Amino acid sequence: MITWDPTLDCIVAFGTLKTACLAQAKSPFDTACHRPLFRVFDILYLNGESLVNYTLQDRRRALTRSVRPVHRRLEIHNYTPASTAQEIEDSLRKVVAEASEGLVIKNPLSIYRLNERNDDWMKVKPDYMTEFGEDLDCLIIGGYYGSGRRGGFLSSFLCGLRVDGSFRAPGDAENKFWSFCKVGGGLTAADYTKIQHTTQDKWMKFDPKRPPKDVFELAGGPLQYERPDEWIRPEDSLVLAVKAAQVTVSDQFRMGKTLRFPRFKAFREDKDWRSALSITEFLNLKARVDKEHTEKMNIEKKTHRGAGTARKKREVVVVGQEGVGTAQMVTTPFAGPETMAFDGLCVFIMTDSVTPGYKRSKHELEQLVKRNGGRFFQSEQAVEGIKLVGDKKTVKVSAVIKSGRGDVIRPIWLLDSLEQYLKDRGSGQGKGKEREADMLEAGGYGLLPLEPKYLLHATPETQEAAEAAVDRWGDSYCRDVDARELQYLLESSPVGEVDVARAGVVRDEVFGSSEEEEEGDDEVSKLPGWTLARCVAYIDVPEGRDMPLGLKVAEQLLVFVGAKLVQSPFEAAVTHVIVDRDKGDMGRVRALRGEFAQRMSAETGGRIPWVVGSGWVEECVRERTWVDEARWVV
Repeated sequence: MITWDPTLDCIVAFGTLKTACLAQAKSPFDTACHRPLFRVFDILYLNGESLVNYTLQDRRRALTRSVRPVHRRLEIHNYTPASTAQEIEDSLRKVVAEASEGLVIKNPLSIYRLNERNDDWMKVKPDYMTEFGEDLDCLIIGGYYGSGRRGGFLSSFLCGLRVDGSFRAPGDAENKFWSFCKVGGGLTAADYTKIQHTTQDKWMKFDPKRPPKDVFELAGGPLQYERPDEWIRPEDSLVLAVKAAQVTVSDQFRMGKTLRFPRFKAFREDKDWRSALSITEFLNLKARVDKEHTEKMNIEKKTHRGAGTARKKREVVVVGQEGVGTAQMVTTPFAGPETMAFDGLCVFIMTDSVTPGYKRSKHELEQLVKRNGGRFFQSEQAVEGIKLVGDKKTVKVSAVIKSGRGDVIRPIWLLDSLEQYLKDRGSGQGKGKEREADMLEAGGYGLLPLEPKYLLHATPETQEAAEAAVDRWGDSYCRDVDARELQYLLESSPVGEVDVARAGVVRDEVFGSSEEEEEGDDEVSKLPGWTLARCVAYIDVPEGRDMPLGLKVAEQLLVFVGAKLVQSPFEAAVTHVIVDRDKGDMGRVRALRGEFAQRMSAETGGRIPWVVGSGWVEECVRERTWVDEARWVV
C-alpha cells in the first residue's frame, strides 16, 4: 500500500499514507488530493487453496487472471524480465531517476518460502554500490541513560545478534544473544516514545555481579565491556533496522566486530527475536559484501593497469615561461585565476615550504599565488609593498634579514589564508562570482592578519601587531583551528593559566577516545553543532529566482550543525540535495534525478544523494539527530 499523487502522477514519500487515507475518507470525490494505492505483487491463497508451493511464474499467472485492476486504485505491480547484470543495472538507473528505493530480483522458478532468508529474492539498492548499505535487523538487549535533555530515560541502546549454529555452546538457550553495537542516532522523540510505551515495566537493572549470561554475553569476560544500565529479555524487546557506514573490528563487543556510525532506520514490527539477524547470517552477509568490494577493486586495478609506465623526462621550468617545452617554445594560454583570494598581493618567494604537513616547492607556491589572483617576482625590490616569503635561513634570506629590507613571512601564511578564504566563501550566502563580489564590496579578500607563527623574521612593530592577532594562549582570532592545532594549544598552555592534567581531560572530551570515535557515540557528536557533521549538501536554488526563505533558513542551519556546503550537486562527496519543498520546481527535481542516474558510475562514484525538502534540515536540528530522509524525499 503506497500513497499516490494524482496531480503529478507519482508516488509520494513514505510516512504519508495515514494522512492520505483520512483525507480520502473526508473527501472521497476530490480527484486532486493524495490517495492510497494498493500494488499487488504476489498471490499466496486462491479459492481455498495455498499457492506457496507453486513457482513464481505460475503464481503471477494466477494473479493476472484473478485480479481486475482499477487504475491508480488497485493495480498489479509490473516486473521486467532480465537475465544479465547489464539489464539489472539499466533497471537500477531507472529506479534512481524515479527516486524509488531499489529493486527486488526474483527467481521465476522459485516457490514462496515462509519465514526464511534465501537467494531466490534479493534486494538491490543504489547505496549498496558504495558502502555496507544493508539494513541490519538487530534486537535491543540493553539501554543506557542519557544526559542533558535526554536525562532520566534511556537514550541509546545496546543491540545484539542471535546466537545460532556452531556459535551456540552446549546448554545455551535459543534466545541467547551476543552484544554487537550501540545505537542512539536517528531516533526522534516519537521513536523514543514508542520504545518507552512498548517496553514499559519490562526493563531490569543490570547487576555486574550477577549478569544475565543466559540471555546475552558482553565482551571482556569479567570486565564486561559496554555493560548497559538496564537490560530486557528478548521476548519483551523490539527489533530495529540499523544502517551503518561499514563494519569494523572491535574488542568492546562480544561479536568482535561492530558498526561504524550506526543509525536507526526503522522499527521492524514484523519481526521478533526469532527472526532477528543471527551471527551466521551476519557473517555470510559481510563475506558477500567484502567479496563484491574486492572484485570491484580488482576490476578498477585492471582498468588502470594498461596506462603507460614509461618515465617522462622532467621539463625545465623557466620563471615566467611556465608550460614551455624544452623542444618547442609553445606556451599554454593562462585560463585566468581560479579565485581572487590573493588579489593585489605581490610576493617574492625565496625558499620552499618545509613546515611539516605544509611542504611545497618554490614553484608550487608561485603557481598557487598566480592561480588565486596574486603576482610573484624574483626580486625583493621589484614593486613597492612586496611581501618576502621564506621558511629557512638560506644565504638569500639571511642577506635580506641583515639588510633590514622587510619582514620575512613563512609560506604557511599563504596556505592558511587560502584555506580560510575557501571556508568563508563556501559558507556564504552567494555562490561563485556572486560571493566574490560580496567579499570585494566588504573590503577585502582572503589574506589573514600576520600571527607570530607566520613570522620567520619581523620588526618589533610587526611582531607587536602579530601578537595582537592571537589570544594569550596563541589561539587565532581570525581563522579556524583544526583538531591537531587545538590539541597542541591545550597541551602547550602554561600551567599557571590552564592546568595540564585538566587540559588532557578537556582534550579527551573534545576529541573522544578511539573507542568512542569508532562507535560515533562520543560527547562531541551529541552537541548540536555536530548533528550533521558528515553531511555534504548542495542547496538547489530555482533558476532565475532569489533564494526562498525556506532555503535560506536551511542553509544557515546546515552551517550551524556542521554540514559542508558545496557548489555543485554532482561532486562525488555530495550526500544531500536540499530543495524548497513548498515552492520547488518538480521539473528541475526530475532533471536532477535523471542526471544522477546517468552519472552514477562516473562523477558521483556510484553514490546517489538524497533529494529532500528543506524541512528535513529543520527536523534534524529540532530533534538533534540525523533523522530518516525517506519522510522528506521530494
